[in-house]
Amino acid sequence: MYKERTQTQLRNWLSNKKSQSKKKDFILEFEPLTFFKWYLEQEKVCHYCGLNEKEQFQLISKGHLNSKRFFTSKNGTRGKHLEIDRKNPLGPYSVDNCVLSCYFCNNDKSDIFSEQGYIKFINSSRVEYLRELIR
Repeated sequence: MYKERTQTQLRNWLSNKKSQSKKKDFILEFEPLTFFKWYLEQEKVCHYCGLNEKEQFQLISKGHLNSKRFFTSKNGTRGKHLEIDRKNPLGPYSVDNCVLSCYFCNNDKSDIFSEQGYIKFINSSRVEYLRELIR
C-alpha cells in the first residue's frame, strides 16, 4: 500500500547523501529543516514526465516493472518513491537546483544532461536531438 515518505525516511536520505560525500564535486546545501520543508511543499509528480509517486509505487510494487536495482538500496525502497534530482548535475543539492524525478527519468537523465537538455531530449526524437548537438 502506497504511503508518502516519512520524515525518518527523508532524514535517512539526507544522511546517506552526506555520507556519500566521497566525490569531490558533491555539495549538499540543504539544511535538514530546509530540506524537509522543501520536500513537503513539492507536488509528488516527476518534474520531467509527469508520472506521480503513487503510480510509480504501484508499477513497481505490483511487479509490472522489475529490476534488482529497485530493492538493492539499504532501506529497500529505491524505485518506489520519487527521487531527488539535480537539475544541473554538477551543481549542489540545493532548493534551487533540485526537483523530484521518477526513478526512470532520474536514471535516464543521470549526470549526462542538464534539466533543459533532458526535457528537450525526451520531448523530441531522441536521435534527432543528439544529432542537433553535433551540428
